Amino acid sequence: LNLDLNSRHLSFKIKNNTKALWINLDPINKHGIELINSNTGTKLLSCAVPFGGTVEYTFTTPGNYLFFDQDHKKAGKIIVSSSIDMSNVLNNKLSS
Repeated sequence: LNLDLNSRHLSFKIKNNTKALWINLDPINKHGIELINSNTGTKLLSCAVPFGGTVEYTFTTPGNYLFFDQDHKKAGKIIVSSSIDMSNVLNNKLSS
């Protein structure tokens, strides 16, 4: 799962053991990523991502996760499940 930090689509449903890769394609601004397990409140990741830089995280536990770019007031959601309907992923649809 590749996540462009400038993307407008910031909600995703993925299968357990999927690696997410955040990419900063913004040549002007540095972006910061915070990843939180919303089930436990545990902060899993917090770092700056310069232009051309990447940050990755492999989701090994099903649940709900939130990610934030505090510098630019963007937020997103990742739902990790043990199995998913691939048609929803391919059509960029998110089941609540």
